[in-house]
Amino acid sequence: MQIIDGKRWADALLSQITSRIAHHLSDGHRAPVLRIIVVGEDAGSKVYVANKLRAAQQTGIQAQAIRLPDTTTTADLSSLVEQLNNDSQTDGFIVQLPLPAHIDTNTVLAVISPEKDMDRNIESNAVHNLLRLAQIDTNGRQLVVTENNRPNSLTANDIEEGSIVIDMGFTCIDDPHSKKGYHIVGDVDRESIAHKAAYLAPVPGGVGPMIIATLLEHTLHAYEHTLR
Repeated sequence: MQIIDGKRWADALLSQITSRIAHHLSDGHRAPVLRIIVVGEDAGSKVYVANKLRAAQQTGIQAQAIRLPDTTTTADLSSLVEQLNNDSQTDGFIVQLPLPAHIDTNTVLAVISPEKDMDRNIESNAVHNLLRLAQIDTNGRQLVVTENNRPNSLTANDIEEGSIVIDMGFTCIDDPHSKKGYHIVGDVDRESIAHKAAYLAPVPGGVGPMIIATLLEHTLHAYEHTLR
């Protein structure tokens, strides 16, 4: 089984994005702008948002986290989304999930303008980018994508011989020996599938970095649309 190095290929995409933004800046255009709405104190969201902000800074995208308390209502959040829909200085934005349980997530997401929704088709596009940049041929192979957030839940019994396995699960496990106090695991039982799968995009280090790079690629595309 070959491990797909998501960070390597995400870095390659980020390099392309950085070059294109530098070109636009040299032509006298403003930098792209991405807003990330964060509600509450979800541990997983904190990890992802920090990584998104760091990557955006690397490429030249001006990214801002808009942090709201967990007492925010569905109406309040929907109102903010409407403001960003109409903000000409915001190329795109996302609402970081999950939201607190009392907020109607579907109602909020339905308000986002498709042109400003940088999370639109994000996971499928990230998987496509990863396989494309890694030059992995999917013809005749079973492609298995798992995202049920249950550690070790996907085993050899769930896949065919020669499968391409994409782990998108995300679970924070308390770890007193880690500097962060936790470590992140996916859904795949790696030992179980090692003899049967051809490729694995693991957690961490697989699709996660590419999702972030693809988010910034979406932002670049939205930004470039305003330059036409």
